[in-house]
Amino acid sequence: MENLSKLYKVPEVSVREMEANPHYPYAKLETEKWISKFIGLDWKDTNDLVGWAGYLHLNCNDRERMVLIAKIDTWAFILDDYLDKNPSKVDPWLQVLREEKSKYGSPLEKMLDDFLPQIKKDLTVSQHKRFVEGWINFVDSYKKVHLIKSGQLKVDFEEHMKLRFDDSARGAMFVLAEYGLGINMDQFSDCQVLNDYHDYATKHALLFNDLISFEKEYVEDGAKYNIILMLSERKGLSFQEAADMIAKELSELDVKISESKQKIAESGLKIPVKYLEEIDNFKDGNVFWSKICGRYKC
Repeated sequence: MENLSKLYKVPEVSVREMEANPHYPYAKLETEKWISKFIGLDWKDTNDLVGWAGYLHLNCNDRERMVLIAKIDTWAFILDDYLDKNPSKVDPWLQVLREEKSKYGSPLEKMLDDFLPQIKKDLTVSQHKRFVEGWINFVDSYKKVHLIKSGQLKVDFEEHMKLRFDDSARGAMFVLAEYGLGINMDQFSDCQVLNDYHDYATKHALLFNDLISFEKEYVEDGAKYNIILMLSERKGLSFQEAADMIAKELSELDVKISESKQKIAESGLKIPVKYLEEIDNFKDGNVFWSKICGRYKC
């Protein structure tokens, strides 16, 4: 595929200046040692994958919990890349997550077997269920993702976003936010105004991811699972026009997130302020980290 540098420029998306969680340097070191232990190499995080956790979990004050969050988030990036290249491994991984498989054979499976009991002991039954379901949705989404990338399946915009919500493992991500703060949000699971807040933050993260990764994806595999290409093909837009449309929607989502936060404040619901701040960190940290890391560069 041709280089798009002359045809496409990532629109400017504003984000506040951020510093990583103070425990991030220690978490990075421990995570790199942990991954080296399982994959048998002196693994170095050249794209700063651990940094994603460091910028999203700013309110986590527990050093050891920060380490476990960093391990889990980095494992998810590695699993994401693995499943993207190995369609035949989706069903076996679903068996692992559904505990239909008694032995953990691959390094990635052994890593799961290492961290899952650690986090489970500090979660309620309901939290743990949400955590595992998040990963099941994440892995299961690859069945359709592979069909889309191979040209065997076309979806509309609504179906695309639903699939992107699943492949974000957002259920697991929000449980990690709770875990990092040492709180339980089970009682708010049916709270629509909070669910809207979650949805807007998730959509913001996903759309920005498509913006910043488009050029790399286009060069590698034609970006068939990227909303920029969908908009271009189906609305007759240039790549830049499609990107600018997404940037505009990101600005609108920022407004919706602020309005949702105001509705939550007016509702009288005793939702922990630290948790709402952490969801803001989820949105802003994703943008800030994505801009400075090497993962999305060609």
